[in-house]
Amino acid sequence: MLHKLHHRQVFEIRGFDVDLTMQASIPAMIRLMHDAAIDQVMALGFSALQLEPRGLGWVLANQHLQLFKQPHLGDQIEVLTFPSGVDKIFTYRDYYLYDCNQNLLAQASTTWILMDINRRKTSPFPEDIQAVLKVAPTAKHLPRAHQLRIQIDRADLEKKIIPGYFELDFNRHVNNQYFFRWMLEPFSIGFLLNHQISEFNVKIKGEVFADEKISSQVQFSDQATTKHILSKEGEIVATGLAIWIKKT
Repeated sequence: MLHKLHHRQVFEIRGFDVDLTMQASIPAMIRLMHDAAIDQVMALGFSALQLEPRGLGWVLANQHLQLFKQPHLGDQIEVLTFPSGVDKIFTYRDYYLYDCNQNLLAQASTTWILMDINRRKTSPFPEDIQAVLKVAPTAKHLPRAHQLRIQIDRADLEKKIIPGYFELDFNRHVNNQYFFRWMLEPFSIGFLLNHQISEFNVKIKGEVFADEKISSQVQFSDQATTKHILSKEGEIVATGLAIWIKKT
């Protein structure tokens, strides 16, 4: 039985969502998941746009994606998402992505905090948001995205990135969805054509603004696991751990 806070939304995989293989890219799948969540929180009255006059904004802290199959160009997919619990300063949201036959394509667990956008510090949840989070389904949820402690002692791959106007959101910083893409940018086309992510766990630690010089570093732990660090002037802004499988 669906909980009243369960939100379902159907999308079509369009041309700008796919990569060279005509399959939805990892960044596109993550974006569609978050687009569904944005529509739900707007309906609830707690979107970043609606909270901005109150000096508040949502910040993604962790995301753990598990990918089983990538949809193709023209496919209809359905995203199921819902707030899945609250714990002190953290609130959680789960995502499930299905094909038209209700086969599970991907799932993700996310951890969020509410930020005072003027002080740039964590804010307690106001009473109206607490009232919604208290009724969020908690009995059945995905395992919480675990905290990453990633260190890289050498960079096997590295790419320099300078974000510009079109990566920014209305908070005047880079939208965090670009972090996932940037972590994958250093790989060669050949590697990405022959490998598929099965898990991608990302921790976001800081903000990025226009014209800052970003270094995306990758270290192979083994043939199937990569560690990722995004940094600016030595300050780590995000870390990641990816598990890969070879495409057949």
